[in-house]
Amino acid sequence: MSLDEMIKNNMLNKIADIVVNVARKEDLILRHVGKGIFYLPELAFAYIVGREIAINAENIFGVSNVEWFLEKNIAERAGRTDLVFEFNRKNGIAIEFKIGGKYETYIKDIEKLKNIPDNYKTIFCALIDAWPDRLYSDPRIKAVESVPGVKPICKDKFFDFFATLSDYVNQICCIVGIWQVSKKI
Repeated sequence: MSLDEMIKNNMLNKIADIVVNVARKEDLILRHVGKGIFYLPELAFAYIVGREIAINAENIFGVSNVEWFLEKNIAERAGRTDLVFEFNRKNGIAIEFKIGGKYETYIKDIEKLKNIPDNYKTIFCALIDAWPDRLYSDPRIKAVESVPGVKPICKDKFFDFFATLSDYVNQICCIVGIWQVSKKI
């Protein structure tokens, strides 16, 4: 099965569903120790998402021989990529993650993804810490979506979000932003 056929089979939506489910589940687990999802280190989140995708690999990719890697260097110009899946010894998925942070770091990771070879589909995921009144207007989302070749992966018109615990006095939410990054515009 080619990458284009996998895309038609909702591969990206299946991956996005796993990212959202992992974020929600980890947030609930962390609440038991008085923390929220933003307490989880980025690489730990990449590992948990990777494990869940690997467990469901045949359903997602349509093939059973899938390898996965954390912090793999796919191309010199791209540097290390947080999470990589390779199948059929020629195709792959490369995913970069951000937890919180500023839009400049988001853009840097997106540009890094654009340097990955064309036989990989690329995804950028951000767990965005947002005030409840900014869920639909967070400037980081607008910055990401202003980059040519970036389009959101979501079922509805907006990304999934949930309330979480933080060190802030006021309520904070987590927006689970997931985008496909195309190398060609």
